[in-house]
Order: sequence, then structure tokens, then C-alpha cells
Amino acid sequence: MIDVTDADTYFETHLENDSWTSIDSDKRQACLNMAEADICAKLAVDEIDSESETMLNAVYEQAVYLGVNYDKIKNFAFVTSESLDGVGSRSYSSTSGMSFSKRALMLLRRITGPNFLSRG
Repeated sequence: MIDVTDADTYFETHLENDSWTSIDSDKRQACLNMAEADICAKLAVDEIDSESETMLNAVYEQAVYLGVNYDKIKNFAFVTSESLDGVGSRSYSSTSGMSFSKRALMLLRRITGPNFLSRG
């Protein structure tokens, strides 16, 4: 399990530091745990290689993404458009699969190469 203090060190000079530090410590650890599971699933591995700085950084990027966006991600569907004319209508878009940070995906491509096919 990745420790919060390691992630805190990573974010000290990161543009998302304010977002990361605004999350309470217990939730930051939960974000790291979930991000670690996401990255392992995406790479089809059982555990993070603690010697791989790129892999660890992908976990940190996914963790802050989850911490900031989890309320949006966990909803099954969200309204994409709404009309108030006449009877009215709504359009929904469903979320499916895992949602990933663009920065985490960029780091994963460094590990896997550009033609990587993942499990999810």
C-alpha cells in the first residue's frame, strides 16, 4: 500500500498541491488505495512496482483525480442537455468503466508503449 506521506511529497511542487492538501488525510489514503487498484487493473498486474517512479506517479495522478472528481465519477448517468420548450426533454449520458486522469494515462503509456491494450 502506498503511503500518504509519499504522495504528499510528490505533490509539494505540483500544480494540484492545493487540491491534494485540501482532502483530509483519511480520504487521501482512500484515494491512493483506489488509484492503486485502478492502475493495477489498467496494467493487468497484481501490485504496483514500488521501484517504478513512473508507476507510482501514475497512482498519485489518479489519486488526486479521484479526490477531486469522485462525486461526478460515481454517478451512473448525468444530464447532458435539457430543453424547457413545450413539454421539455432531457438527454443523459451514462458513465461506464473506470474514469482515468489524463496525466495518469500519459504516464501509463510511458510504461506500456503507445499501442497498449488494457483490461478496462
